[in-house]
Amino acid sequence: MRQQQPPKEVKNPGNFSLLDGKIKINTEQGQSSVLVEDVSSISWKRKTAKKPNYFIMLLAIPFFFSSKIISPNSEYYGYVAIVSIMMVIFIPLIALTASKEEWDDVIVETRGGMLMAYSVELGEGSREVEKIEDKKREFLNSKV
Repeated sequence: MRQQQPPKEVKNPGNFSLLDGKIKINTEQGQSSVLVEDVSSISWKRKTAKKPNYFIMLLAIPFFFSSKIISPNSEYYGYVAIVSIMMVIFIPLIALTASKEEWDDVIVETRGGMLMAYSVELGEGSREVEKIEDKKREFLNSKV
């Protein structure tokens, strides 16, 4: 059986509930559920996605046009052209790498190898796993 992988760098906000012996995971993309007995592991993983800042990229536009505004006969034309070219290159590079978004993914794996994942705030992954494990234990102890 082919193992399903959780999303790589896409935040998928959600939560869980335990009803009628099933762990139900609700996300923006829908709902999935698994019998408590079929859960083989529950884990969490920190995720990071680069988030480009397009506003900073717009700052490169004046530098692009500044070399066009200054006359080629001006004694500063060479300096302005060099600085403009450097800014047009470096500002977008800085904007693409400047900000990032981080969160925790909670991953529930079934005996069949299916992975169900949802995202929680950064630092909440371990607490969420503990909550699921506690609810799972409560359910299994109430059956006995």
